[in-house]
Amino acid sequence: MTAFDTIRRMNIPYLSVTATVQNRLTGRAFTVDLLPMIGNTFHYGDNVTLVKGYRFSIFLDIRPPDLMRSREQKDVWSTPARAVFEYEYR
Repeated sequence: MTAFDTIRRMNIPYLSVTATVQNRLTGRAFTVDLLPMIGNTFHYGDNVTLVKGYRFSIFLDIRPPDLMRSREQKDVWSTPARAVFEYEYR
């Protein structure tokens, strides 16, 4: 998952990102913390094992970075966010 601020044109550091992956057929789910990673770009991720032939719902909980802010930037990156994705592993 890439965390890019399009207004400030920069990657967002120090986020706490948790992914819950749920099998759509069985309802079974597991949760992982996504860590900051460097690859082709800066992103958050982790390696997980999925079963082929199933559909999954992926819920991302994104919490603001725990860092000091100047008075002018007190509201920058201060709101938690949630995203939901559907994925079919073929």
